[in-house]
Amino acid sequence: MGCQSTLLRLVEDWRKALDSHKYVAAILLLGKLSAYGLSDKSYSLVSNYLSNRKQRVKLGPHYSEWADIVRGVPQGSILGPLLFNVFINDIFHFLDKSSLYNYADDNTLSYAHSNSDTLIHTLQQDCTSTLQWFNINQMKANPSKFQAISFGKRGTRDITNFTFENTTIHCENSVVLLGIEIDHSLTFNTHIANICKKAARQLAVLKRLGHLLTRQGKLAIFKSFITSNFNYCPLI
Repeated sequence: MGCQSTLLRLVEDWRKALDSHKYVAAILLLGKLSAYGLSDKSYSLVSNYLSNRKQRVKLGPHYSEWADIVRGVPQGSILGPLLFNVFINDIFHFLDKSSLYNYADDNTLSYAHSNSDTLIHTLQQDCTSTLQWFNINQMKANPSKFQAISFGKRGTRDITNFTFENTTIHCENSVVLLGIEIDHSLTFNTHIANICKKAARQLAVLKRLGHLLTRQGKLAIFKSFITSNFNYCPLI
């Protein structure tokens, strides 16, 4: 019997990782750090780091009033991404059977089963649990932006859509995951074609501007902008 797998892109609009920091409630983050066993001195240091921060807006010569910052961590900080990862780490405990693949702000649920009804039910259940985590942790998620794609042997890819939170999620023929366009047949033909088109356009521009550049300059541009298209996930 063919085994079917469905990937569900959970948080397409969960902001960029750095932007997501401002949605992290400091009081919840400190509670999680304490639960993870952070020492009193370290806890006090982080608490002080996140407390009594203010911001204001400058427009020309004018300034707004100071406003307290009660959410997030300082932008551009080295500690920020680590604290963000600590904050979202317990999301994995909310899942029953599905696997969650997390990279910064990109999250993907995956589950494989030979029975389509079981597969849909499991993904719906775990996705609902994940949305509960969002609500508990005062994060924002938009189910209307979720994406799904189904893989399986010929004759088993019979999932067209599923519904939860009054939102219907349609299974796409392809989705972009971390810059890679994945099609339901796993041929990667569309991804390869798009890379070739992009590289061809860049080569055309380089050719038109070639008379303005030295050979060394053209080579530097070729390696930086064109070769890089093929160096990302080259195994495909």
